[in-house]
Amino acid sequence: MKKSLEIVLSAKRNGARIIVTTCPLCAYNLEEAQKYGIKELGGEEIPVFYVPEFLCYALGFDEGLEPQILEKFEKILGESNGR
Repeated sequence: MKKSLEIVLSAKRNGARIIVTTCPLCAYNLEEAQKYGIKELGGEEIPVFYVPEFLCYALGFDEGLEPQILEKFEKILGESNGR
């Protein structure tokens, strides 16, 4: 968990707004690490996506995504549908 939090903190320090990974277990670990290290992150999590989720959204296949994934995209993009 510590290493995953270090990765997220490094991403944040370097200006990342999202994290996209090819590994589903990595995505899970990065999300969970943020829950435990929310103070170090200044109270703001960085959205983490697994590549197939990212591609589904980018290609317009929203119906294949879970509601919490769609909420992450809407939060990042605001109400505009910037594909």
